[in-house]
Amino acid sequence: MSRTCHGGMPARRDGACYLVAAVFTAGPRVRHLFANVEFDEMSATLRVDGQEVDIEPRPKAVLAELLRRVNEVVTKDELLELAWAGRPTVEHVLANAVSKLRGALGEAGAARIVTVHGVGYRLAGPLQRLEASAAPLAADAGMPIAGREGFMLERRLSGGGQSEVWLGRHAKLGQRRVFKFAADATHLSALKREYTLYRVLSKTLGPRPDIAVVVDANFAHPPFFIECEYGGLNLLAWNDCEERPLARMTLAERLALFLQIAQAVAAAHSVGVLHKDLKPANVLIDGTPGAWQARLTDFGSGRLVDWAQLDALQVTALGLTQRTADGSASALSGTPLYLAPELLAGQAPTVQSDLYALGVLLFQMLSGELRQPLATGWQRRIDDALLQQDIAAATESRPEDRLGSVPELIQRLKQLGLRREEGIRRQARDEAAAQAIGRAQRARTRRPWIVATIGALAIGLSLSLWSQGRTRDALRSAEAAGAQVRAVNDFLTKDVLASVDLAMAGGRKTLTMLDVLRRAASHVGERFSGQPRTEAAVRTHLARMFQRLVSTTDADYQYLAALDALKPVSLPNDEQLLTIRFERIRLLYEMSQRELGDKEFAAAAVTAGPAALAANTELAFFAARARFYVEQTAQRFEDADRTAGRLLALAESLPALDEGLRLEARLARADVQLARNDTTAARSTLQTLATMNAGGSAIDVVTYARYYIRLAAIQRDAGRMAESEALLVATRQQLAKADVPSEFHIAYIDSELGHVFRSSGRFDQAGAAYRQAHEGFLAVLGDNHQFTRVTEKNLADVELDLGHVQRAHDMFVKMRPWFNAHATGGRWSPLECGLAASLIELGRAGEALAILEALPGAAGDNRPDSDGEQEVWVRGYKGLALKHLGRIAEARVFMQRARDELRAKKEDSGDGKKAFALRLDKELAR
Repeated sequence: MSRTCHGGMPARRDGACYLVAAVFTAGPRVRHLFANVEFDEMSATLRVDGQEVDIEPRPKAVLAELLRRVNEVVTKDELLELAWAGRPTVEHVLANAVSKLRGALGEAGAARIVTVHGVGYRLAGPLQRLEASAAPLAADAGMPIAGREGFMLERRLSGGGQSEVWLGRHAKLGQRRVFKFAADATHLSALKREYTLYRVLSKTLGPRPDIAVVVDANFAHPPFFIECEYGGLNLLAWNDCEERPLARMTLAERLALFLQIAQAVAAAHSVGVLHKDLKPANVLIDGTPGAWQARLTDFGSGRLVDWAQLDALQVTALGLTQRTADGSASALSGTPLYLAPELLAGQAPTVQSDLYALGVLLFQMLSGELRQPLATGWQRRIDDALLQQDIAAATESRPEDRLGSVPELIQRLKQLGLRREEGIRRQARDEAAAQAIGRAQRARTRRPWIVATIGALAIGLSLSLWSQGRTRDALRSAEAAGAQVRAVNDFLTKDVLASVDLAMAGGRKTLTMLDVLRRAASHVGERFSGQPRTEAAVRTHLARMFQRLVSTTDADYQYLAALDALKPVSLPNDEQLLTIRFERIRLLYEMSQRELGDKEFAAAAVTAGPAALAANTELAFFAARARFYVEQTAQRFEDADRTAGRLLALAESLPALDEGLRLEARLARADVQLARNDTTAARSTLQTLATMNAGGSAIDVVTYARYYIRLAAIQRDAGRMAESEALLVATRQQLAKADVPSEFHIAYIDSELGHVFRSSGRFDQAGAAYRQAHEGFLAVLGDNHQFTRVTEKNLADVELDLGHVQRAHDMFVKMRPWFNAHATGGRWSPLECGLAASLIELGRAGEALAILEALPGAAGDNRPDSDGEQEVWVRGYKGLALKHLGRIAEARVFMQRARDELRAKKEDSGDGKKAFALRLDKELAR
């Protein structure tokens, strides 16, 4: 009498039930046809000549695998693993199964099974596969589980369709197990992959309380499953219970629980296994309050980094192919909220992509909201500044900007207390230093830096006039020379020094360096009336000083005025006139007037002639320097490098040359290296020259500072934030040591530090750096200089980053008239975008859209005025505004284009591009 099981299905010989119909009502009908044989994989039905043939499960499992890999040799080990799930077997068990299979297939079918001696078996084609759409699983509580005698389905834990996870319980012993079922070939392959990864973890790491344990698997017949020890509720279900455990836990307890998860991930990474789907649903929590145990589960999307490891561990690659092992396939498996941006861009997963998901999970666990996305303003939900830094470091948009590994994140979290203590000590040191600086600044009058300015003017004028005295039109008599000296002294004492005395100046405000220079420049024509060469020399040096303060309009005016003074008394090939023309060319490139610079250089070179350019004179020096900028701007780096050699040879052979110009010539090769982004070579050149010029003048310090600032900017653009910060801090310290520090360059470094901090997500530090830079620029350049105003705008951006939306909005509104008054077309896009962003955050998206519609790029077309970098921001913010207005289809178009354009940018100038691209990614993912 035949036995039956639940649902009336026939019992297997070992007493278990197939549950083909009882548990899986109808899987995908995958039928394999060859010779006179038909095999239905899902129902495990074998027909020969149209007649159903009864055969044991193991030979069927062997046939199923041979059919899946037709014309491919399947090894004996693989077949044993698949059909017997690694259980101990007697000798020749596989050969016996193959023999029974051949007997069932008949003569024509059996001939297709080829023995590959010493290796395995192969099913020779041709083969026809017929596959119908898969029906969802149909499982109910109380059903027995095939192959697991005594176990019944208790409740569904997750899944649906062709893959479900159920809690099972032994009817007599009460033992709980978790079963993950598959109803079709696709999900069966995922089960096998997960089983393989669990075996790798088990063999390499041994038993661990923080990683789920697989105890059994069935890949031989439906229902296919892997069986795991029960590990508790998933993190979401655990926290959704009435007690709300996370809300009751202290910060230290939440961190301890997160560290268990992170340590499990780190352990998996240490043996070459990526999880690829880290999220609360894949973390199990068991235990009791005060003794919770986290356990990582569900490696179904996982990846094996080192394929060769399987052979070393003697683990059969079930469900894995070389493609899934090396990550070139299934890169986008996982949950969008936790997917790193590079995965969305189609790149292969790495430890950094798992680290990104962990960073999101850390934010959620610390905030207590496990469904909260890591969106703009997330910092407001995390009170601890150090933890804000850690989350930001783990979730940087670019993988190379993130922490190097999960253990690095673990180390940072474990040392949180020590880091807080060090922060307190550092803050105390900084406050003490700030107080000392404040006392020094209060004690110092305006006179020292103004005296330094006068000194620079005097030295520069003396050199310029000495050089001028050697021209063919030089002064002919001692009387004339004496008159010139007296005129210069009057200029320095009456026009410059008088500016220091507020009573004489007639003003009430504290004068800036620009104020002093502009006051002095306004008297040059009058002071040197009738002395065109002296006037030209003074104006040339004033132009250099304006140029160093990035007041390019003032500098260009002085160069042009110097040329105008000389033209009535000089021939076109006059040495002083040509020198000024070549010197102005450098300014034109700094002002991004490349076309005019190229034209001016060509004309001046023709006028000077080959002999003058080849001579050993200051004219040849300035001509070579102009040529250097022409070649470097055109990215003709080999030509520029050769010209740098010529420039250095001239500088070393001219004893009267300004030392600052000589040092600039020595650094020209570093300039080429910086232009090529060869930071290693540039750093070596700079360090070598710094050693050679140790103990040099203040102008040496400033010249080096300018190059190190550029080097730091390149490091920042390349994503090397720590290296950029270290360079800037060291350079600032060197500048501060000078007898009369260059407050302009110190302020510039503070601004650059603000960019680094903002790019690293350290918004509080960015705000402090920008405020310090703003104070410095205000003191040296005044309120109307672009550096002062732009730094104030950067401060408003950081306020927005910190979530101080109303404050940022008020700042943008206050600054808007000045920027738009100085902007081409009456609108300065960076500030307009900032204002629009604040309005969006304030819920005033309609007003934001009106502002954005007036800017280039808002149309979203490909016109020339819509191709610039700033237009990318306009499109991105327009997309956000449209989204908030409910115009989703339009919003998606603008956000996708802006996101793609931001990804295509090779550099990040520290203005928040990475954060904005990430925000667009997250908005699109929703």
